[in-house]
Amino acid sequence: MSWRRGVGVGGVAIRAAAAAPGDLHLGVVVAALRKHPFSSSSASSSSSSSASVPGASPNNEPWVPQRSHRKIFTSASGAAAAARKVANPGHDLERPFFNVAQQFGIASRRSESTPRQRQLAQLEPLKPGLGSFRFPSAASSSSSSGEEAASESLRALAAAHRDPALAHELGARFAKQALSKFNSPLHKHGTLDPLISEFSIGSPEGVALLQLAEALIRLPPEARGMPATLVRDKLARGDLDFFSHFAGDKSVLVNGASLAVGAVQRILRGDVLPPLSAAVSGSGVLEMGIRRGLGIMGKKFILGNTVESAAARAIRNEASRPLTSHSFDMLGEGARTAEDADRYLRSYLHAARHLGGPDTAAIREPQMSVKLSSLCPRFDELSRATALPVLTQALGELVQAGGSGPGAGANGVTIFVDGEEQSRLELTLAVLEATVRVHKPAAIGIAVQAYGRRAMHALEFLEELARAHPGTNIKVRLVKGAYWDGEIKEAQVQGADAYPVWTDKRATDVSYLACAAFLLNSSWLRGPAFATHNTRTVADILAMTGGLPDFVEAGCEFQRLHGMGESFDYAGAPLRVYAPTGTTNDLLAYLVRRLLENGANSSFLKQLADGREHLLNLDVLAAPASSSSDLGAGVMTAEQACAILDASSGTPGTPGTSSSSGLSGARHMSTSLAPAMSTVPPPLRSTNISPGLPSHPRAIYSSRLGARGVDFESPDFPALFAGTRAYAPAAGASASSTVEQVLERLALNSDKFGGGLGALGGVAARAGVLRGAADLIEAEALPMAKLVMEEAGKTVVDAINEVRELVDFFRFYAAQAEDTLVERRLKTVTGEENVIVPMPRGNWLCVGPFNFPLAIVGGLASAAFVAGNPVVVKPHPATPRCAAALVDVLRCAGMPEDAMTVVLDEATAGGVNNAVAPGSGSSAGAQLVGSGAFAGVSFVGSTQTAAAINYSLAVASMEKGAPLARLVAETGGLNVLVADASALPEQVCDAVIASFAGAAGQRCSSARVLVLDRGCKTSVMRLLAGGLAELRVGDPLDVATDVGPLISAAAAGKAREHCARLEADGATLACSSARGAGADTGGLDELDTVASVEALVARRAEMGAYASAALFHPRVYELPGGAAGLELLAGEVFAPVLHVVEYDGSPENLAEVLAAVNKKGFALTGGVLTRCESVKALVKERLNCGNLYMNRDIVGAVVESQPFGGHGLSGNGTKAGGEGYLLQFVSHKVVSEDTTASGGNMDLLRTT
Repeated sequence: MSWRRGVGVGGVAIRAAAAAPGDLHLGVVVAALRKHPFSSSSASSSSSSSASVPGASPNNEPWVPQRSHRKIFTSASGAAAAARKVANPGHDLERPFFNVAQQFGIASRRSESTPRQRQLAQLEPLKPGLGSFRFPSAASSSSSSGEEAASESLRALAAAHRDPALAHELGARFAKQALSKFNSPLHKHGTLDPLISEFSIGSPEGVALLQLAEALIRLPPEARGMPATLVRDKLARGDLDFFSHFAGDKSVLVNGASLAVGAVQRILRGDVLPPLSAAVSGSGVLEMGIRRGLGIMGKKFILGNTVESAAARAIRNEASRPLTSHSFDMLGEGARTAEDADRYLRSYLHAARHLGGPDTAAIREPQMSVKLSSLCPRFDELSRATALPVLTQALGELVQAGGSGPGAGANGVTIFVDGEEQSRLELTLAVLEATVRVHKPAAIGIAVQAYGRRAMHALEFLEELARAHPGTNIKVRLVKGAYWDGEIKEAQVQGADAYPVWTDKRATDVSYLACAAFLLNSSWLRGPAFATHNTRTVADILAMTGGLPDFVEAGCEFQRLHGMGESFDYAGAPLRVYAPTGTTNDLLAYLVRRLLENGANSSFLKQLADGREHLLNLDVLAAPASSSSDLGAGVMTAEQACAILDASSGTPGTPGTSSSSGLSGARHMSTSLAPAMSTVPPPLRSTNISPGLPSHPRAIYSSRLGARGVDFESPDFPALFAGTRAYAPAAGASASSTVEQVLERLALNSDKFGGGLGALGGVAARAGVLRGAADLIEAEALPMAKLVMEEAGKTVVDAINEVRELVDFFRFYAAQAEDTLVERRLKTVTGEENVIVPMPRGNWLCVGPFNFPLAIVGGLASAAFVAGNPVVVKPHPATPRCAAALVDVLRCAGMPEDAMTVVLDEATAGGVNNAVAPGSGSSAGAQLVGSGAFAGVSFVGSTQTAAAINYSLAVASMEKGAPLARLVAETGGLNVLVADASALPEQVCDAVIASFAGAAGQRCSSARVLVLDRGCKTSVMRLLAGGLAELRVGDPLDVATDVGPLISAAAAGKAREHCARLEADGATLACSSARGAGADTGGLDELDTVASVEALVARRAEMGAYASAALFHPRVYELPGGAAGLELLAGEVFAPVLHVVEYDGSPENLAEVLAAVNKKGFALTGGVLTRCESVKALVKERLNCGNLYMNRDIVGAVVESQPFGGHGLSGNGTKAGGEGYLLQFVSHKVVSEDTTASGGNMDLLRTT
């Protein structure tokens, strides 16, 4: 059969398509379906009775597929194929799916390849070319931000390939069977399904148990006191009521667990036998019981702890179930270190050899799944040059080990690549392509996640790859996806134009079925597997093939997870069990995901457990309501479909300019999109957005869009970056004024002591300038970022984030100015009117730092400007071009030329290698501060400099009669991150490295001290050492670099001096990103043979390597004596140096360490990584800081969401990026009027 699995759109519709394949469009297909529905075809009578529908059985007998139904599909597809061959002689590829798909807006992203192209593809890389996943192009409707439109296109396409009557009948039958078995006494009382469903994430008790299980399972043996703390924290809470889950009609396990845990809860609270509380929680009995419970649950979801035990169990299962096979999922999470990656690879190789060996010959066509992230610690697009060859080699070794190498027979194990985050999809496909091209395996597989917006394009690439390499059987496992919540958050964090995944479960189900239709009609991707536990999905897929025989004949199979979906037999179809295999340490992430999936309200198994029978057979492909009179209700017209598709392909960047086009609110719509959306049927508008989720990833705030990101995770980004020039400000903006010129101009300024509301054009005009500048910066984000990289030595990711922060500052302060810098009436007695009027303070000086030359300097200057003050910007000597660029964009947006002036230090050269040493002082800054010409000064920098500015302002006021100037200062901090033994070591490692090594440790918020629980110290320090070794330290203009240089060679020298003092005072160097002793000056193992840093840098330059004396590798020191070791730290060191202080795990010792930290006087940022609520509460109460972060890194504060600033030695102002910040830049005048002075109290008299 040329199209052997059928399309399910009816013989007439197919013949119409075959007769005029070039003219087929939605109207033709829909009209044919309306005139010749399935129920009226010759194969099934027009009666809707169960006896007349294939698959129905009035006697409730097992369903037996009817061959006549299959023949209709066969003949129809055969006719279509024959017609295509006649219409296209010599065309050797049959693509019937896309003949229909293109008419539904699912246009192919790639043209059909010629034989010559396929021959070349076997020698040269075939690029996936899927397009951006978060910043889709305007040309691709199915990838655009119009989710409703794209989902509707997929729905119509999938529905056209399915017999709806057959799907409904089978869905009802399958749901009834599953529900009956699920509620049977054996299943109810003999399995864990009811227990898992009862204590799901839908109840606080379920969440508490899940959190407890997640924390306990990975506790290191050294954390002796932590289990008792966790048990008490999680179970003794007053808002939990485990007894409420007890009921007579529930399973024995549910009722037993409810009573047992409820009794434990009362003991822990001291409600019953108070003396027992401490004894029970500290005895380990509860911990042992919970661990035993986890072991039982592990046996449900894990086939075996080793591949040998899992294989033996699989052989027994397959012997008793002839249609069952297994796919072994070798549990493993992302590798943080090269050691982890090597360990996982050795484990995978051992498993592949065993599964492909003679001892497991009885296993039917075994498969083995691996995660690429576990084989390479740098599995990301910016690391493609390193990751691609490493992973290709690893996959090649696995293929050979499993017996699926070139020319291998059918007995080898097929290696499957698991799906991971959408940011890794294109790199994953590139690894698969390289493996196929280089190692030529007989078979290899990949999981495709239907919740991804690019799933269809991924399948298309895989089909093209299969055509190019016919010697390799490329297998596809279609799944829905397991990282939905993470994908949604990451899209918002990255400032994306679109979510990379469908935001509604129904849309994911639709995508799944559309992808299934693709696979069922592909002649190259043979034997697809459909992973699902949903009986209706099984029914829909069978209804696409015309019956079970065609499904089996095509080599298709269904898949379910081991331990799930056991209440349904999949209609007797071939079934593969996805069987996790691994140890308890590798179980955690998998187990948590499974429990979350089971407990989600939209989960089929949750609906099954809750007895929601009416939800078990919902048709997700049912057409939405329509007002069409031509085609009838439930069918879209061709015009409507085209309108939707046109709307969904609108320019994705347009919402970013919504403020200038007069659009506002949380859900922005471009002007080009609005007219088209007006034609969309009402059920399609925003119906696919989950409740509480913004329709646009950047529509988080009520008054503005968040800053748009840059697509640096695209494979094309390195080339785009290389061809981008740094932003060059206009000549006028680049010219700075001297101190004398500025002071002379300011002396003529009548607003020295303040001004009126109309200063610099009024609040509305100034806010408009900031919004316009934000739009300009967003449009030039990459050139702006490159400027920061060139001048401040930042890496590409850090520079892009800084540009986005500047945009956020501008938009937020614009909105805040319009909201707060306006006249307000004050409450008062009758007959009187009081208003408070904000007024600019006067000339304002902004002294900026080098570490955020755009974001911080721009934030300081924009706040002073929007408040109506003339601004003078004095940037750091290293970053004059950034200051000029800032003024340039503001002037381009309409700022008056004299509203902001830049003053530079003499002989300022700019750049990392030309920068002056921090703390060496600024002659221009000192003259300006001491001039007495300013009503206020904003400063970000060291505490010492802030104190000197404060003193100078006071002297100027006393000696020169200058105004009492306002100082708004943000200074550094001795920032502390606490990690206890309950935190996952991998999460601790990620957070710590990001917090202290990111941005080369040159953030005010960078972590300087890690307070580490002795119980997890060994594992955390091992991961830190391996994680630091993976960092790439070097040229900031290399997009793969993780850590660039410090701001100057002098700064690096000061950091080395600090490290030398630490070692002299007894501190121990625990680990460093340096792979050799000389790595702090470039990564060469030759410090002992080179006399000086300068000589080594010169030698590196001769070798063609990046050479800078400002390079300084991140390093970690252990301080001696616990809290006493903090005495070695006199103040902040602005470099990536982390100081580890150990504590014994007790709350008393932790409180002692925090008290020692507080005595240092700094109070900027802090953080805690823990799963214990009591530890969170302790740190929150005892650690003195301005911003406290829990279970994440402590850097990267977001405007409006996380207003930033400290107190004590860390600053004195209102938090930047928060409400009330602008009030520091204005004074206020209160105007009071007696309104009765002219004829009495008119307002009061009117009421009588």
